[in-house]
Amino acid sequence: ENGAGKSTFIEALAICAGFNPEGGSPNLNYHTYDSHSSLFNDLKLVRSAYRNKDGYFLRAESFYNVSSELDRISGRAFQMINYGGMLHEYSHGESFLALVQNRLSGNGL
Repeated sequence: ENGAGKSTFIEALAICAGFNPEGGSPNLNYHTYDSHSSLFNDLKLVRSAYRNKDGYFLRAESFYNVSSELDRISGRAFQMINYGGMLHEYSHGESFLALVQNRLSGNGL
């Protein structure tokens, strides 16, 4: 149902798990605009003994900003190795596919 708060809840979980509210990996710290909800302040994540060493919070609406930040901090060689090419040189759909095929693997939520 539209407007029920599904995206707000997922965003709050991601923030509690240490992800940038704008998307990306936990190591990708950038800021363009504070648009996230304060719901994360009212949540507490209870973790199991097993913790993933890596993760990714994928937001369709801000993936362009993630790509721009990767351009700024890493350059061509990093993206060629980790994504098979420069994300901004792909179409929107191709950049998502490159992310899924080259960066995401293993157990996810």
